[in-house]
Amino acid sequence: MGRHCGLGAQKSCKHLRVPSVVSDHAPLADTTPGTLPARREVTHVQTVEVTGESMLPVLRPGDWLLVRRGARLAPGHIVVARHPREARLIVKRVAWRDRDGWWLESDNQRAAGRQDSWDFGAVPDDLILGRVIARYWPRPAIRLRAPRRGRSARTRSDS
Repeated sequence: MGRHCGLGAQKSCKHLRVPSVVSDHAPLADTTPGTLPARREVTHVQTVEVTGESMLPVLRPGDWLLVRRGARLAPGHIVVARHPREARLIVKRVAWRDRDGWWLESDNQRAAGRQDSWDFGAVPDDLILGRVIARYWPRPAIRLRAPRRGRSARTRSDS
């Protein structure tokens, strides 16, 4: 996933909110004569609120995230997982996969109380709830590009 929607850090999250949003995406149907339309895929998306500072500077306490359940994972993705030893959820960055599961790390290793795979080891697949696909609150800032200094609009001269 890399840095989707500017997400580059992980934090602990408070809880998954209910109800979950279910979006129904229909892939383009094959138009070849005699073929059946493609099967419709259903994607489950849930929301998570970030607490703690283990994912600074990318994620901050109070950020709300969209989490896609069942999404494929790769190093660099930010995920929501069940803590292997405690009854809470965590938001961490995928570092790598080994035979025991996914190695998850905090972006801010100096955060007070942060816990990640350096503390509890690799996280098994069944504890990974989903991949973070966006931060929706606070709304990401829109940055307009300023014109470069010393450049003017080129015009075509008609002579």
